[in-house]
Amino acid sequence: MTHPLTIWYITDNKPGHLNQLKGLSECLNRRSEQYDLKLEERWFSYTDSALNWFSLLRQKPQINTPALLIGAGHKTHLKLITLACKTGAYSVVLMRPTLPLRLFNAAIIPAHDNPPDRTNILPTRGVLNRVQPKQPIPHPNQTSPGLMLIGGKSKHFVWNSHAIIEQIIRILEQDPEQQWMLTNSRRTPADFTKQLKSAAPANLSIIDCNQTDADWLPAQLKRSSQVWVTPDSVSMVYEAITAGQPTGLFDLKKLNNSQQNRIHSGIQALIDDQMVTEFKQWRSSNVLKPPAQPLWESDRAAIWLLERFQRELKH
Repeated sequence: MTHPLTIWYITDNKPGHLNQLKGLSECLNRRSEQYDLKLEERWFSYTDSALNWFSLLRQKPQINTPALLIGAGHKTHLKLITLACKTGAYSVVLMRPTLPLRLFNAAIIPAHDNPPDRTNILPTRGVLNRVQPKQPIPHPNQTSPGLMLIGGKSKHFVWNSHAIIEQIIRILEQDPEQQWMLTNSRRTPADFTKQLKSAAPANLSIIDCNQTDADWLPAQLKRSSQVWVTPDSVSMVYEAITAGQPTGLFDLKKLNNSQQNRIHSGIQALIDDQMVTEFKQWRSSNVLKPPAQPLWESDRAAIWLLERFQRELKH
């Protein structure tokens, strides 16, 4: 007999946090049958009227009570705690909160945020995402395009449009027959795309990020033959690795050379573990290798959460 499990997802509406929640949701649904569960999901913004403070503190909820609450984004944390107290639901936060961790039943936190070693905390390699590992193809299509993901100004790297364009041209010219797609981000300087268009060979197509939706990147990662990412775009680095694609990192100078910088440390760990290839490494061999180990943190988190939830609540 399949047991129903009602899950409420609480979002702060930021695309990155919503992407984490959707990645976990998709894996929970994929794994639910294995755990004899039927999932019933509700999605809320932290600003939704159903979650206003009057309803939460003074009235009974007008909608089905959840068994599991999952939130991402600092603005969701107080609502998450209040809902858990009001409904008795099991609360899960998808980041290291500024509030005490003891206020939540469980937490899924990127390892680069240095989470404490506790049984109710799952450290992950990067943040959760919607990307699924690419399935092996018996006869690979050699015409699959390559993909370039370009970020921009950040707190951790010195952006240099000229240097990135030089690296892009070098990659494009290495194999003129290979087709490439490139997309920018909201952080990409306005003059970058203009400079690139005037310098790039014909085997590059440029797709503005404003012309894409939430499903575009997972779809492109699935069909691409290789991926290059600027290191400031940390979430996209992990998405490319999760897809199992040979992943290269463009070279950018670190803004802060301190070894304590969590972003730099995380990127360096990926390089050391041969999960990605730096541009300077690729330049000496023109070989871009796939990740040395598989990575699918959303699926691992779903398994961990379902097992922990069932064990603690004996659902």
